Amino acid sequence: MKTKTIFFLLFLFLLPLFSSQKLKFAGIHNSIISEITQKVIKEAYSRMGIEISIDYYPAKRSLIISNEGIDYDGELHRIGGIEKNFPNLVPIPIPINLLEGVVVTNKVHFEINGWKSLKPYLIGVRRGIVFTTNGTAGMNRVVLNTNEHLFQMLDAQRIDIVVISRINALKYIPEEQRLKLKILEPPIEVYNMYHYLHKKNAHLIPKLTSILKEMQKEGIIQKIRNDFIKTLINK
Repeated sequence: MKTKTIFFLLFLFLLPLFSSQKLKFAGIHNSIISEITQKVIKEAYSRMGIEISIDYYPAKRSLIISNEGIDYDGELHRIGGIEKNFPNLVPIPIPINLLEGVVVTNKVHFEINGWKSLKPYLIGVRRGIVFTTNGTAGMNRVVLNTNEHLFQMLDAQRIDIVVISRINALKYIPEEQRLKLKILEPPIEVYNMYHYLHKKNAHLIPKLTSILKEMQKEGIIQKIRNDFIKTLINK
């Protein structure tokens, strides 16, 4: 009887800790596409009774601190495969966002036919963005820290093209430049994006996967994305 009482009291003591669980994730600073994922992930964790917060950093720094797992519980989102270089990060196997990689140009116009079609040009990419870093490897490129700087360089014709996600292009091309800065079609590549948990939180993966699968079937993930894009275009 005494043992049961001890276990019951211990349960009452620990209950608030479980019911008020909080997680903290790192994400990419000044990435508009992250706003979509943030809405999806907050909805998913709220269904688990977990409160989350997100801090934003330069793209490369975000991955480093997420992988360390000291102050953070994972990465908000990235394309698949980053776990090869950051082995402490485990992807949740349900796509939560979509990244359309596009080419933005000022003066030059050409047919998009895979990454190899970019080779003749001086390319601007953002530091730490994996899909552009990998796709333009070995090419003539300029690596900059912010999207704003990329488009300043493109407007000044100091680079020929910029490779960036479509949503970030829509956000960061200034309205006064939209007549001369063009997005070439089709996208150079389209990627699914995934939420990553640090391996210390591996016990959450089955439940979170199940909830995201439910949200996918309900159409909530796609609706969040569609609503955000409509708002962005209207602005």
